[in-house]
Amino acid sequence: MDDSLSTELEAEIENRLLAARKAWTAGDLVTAEKLIEEAWGKIPEPKLKYATGQILGQGAVRFYLDTKQFKKAREWLAVIETRYGSNDATILLLLGEIAFEEGSMEEAARVFGNLYATDGARAFSGLDAKYLKFAQSSAPPGKRRR
Repeated sequence: MDDSLSTELEAEIENRLLAARKAWTAGDLVTAEKLIEEAWGKIPEPKLKYATGQILGQGAVRFYLDTKQFKKAREWLAVIETRYGSNDATILLLLGEIAFEEGSMEEAARVFGNLYATDGARAFSGLDAKYLKFAQSSAPPGKRRR
């Protein structure tokens, strides 16, 4: 079974996402969201079978996280979690970021602390340093890595 989309469909999706990014950076969140949803709608089912669907799903979580629409970020996280599972490091990092940014510090401490205890600082590579610092202080006693 071929898990790639046609070149034309990929280009159509990419054009919508580029327009969404442009709208987002211009502060037009309504248009950006509409274009993200349109791009998602172009991907055939099962959407997460395709790399484009996986990337777009993670991008949607990031969009809603960065625009402080935490309920929608969690909804999209639940979508991509069906592909990766709830123990996947990417899912856990996104969940921790959402919890931290929305002020659910107990949840953020549990998620980030456990992730730090198992994977150490490398799990937080590329993220804002505030998450690593928080994770280090949240790791269960006796399981704190350096």
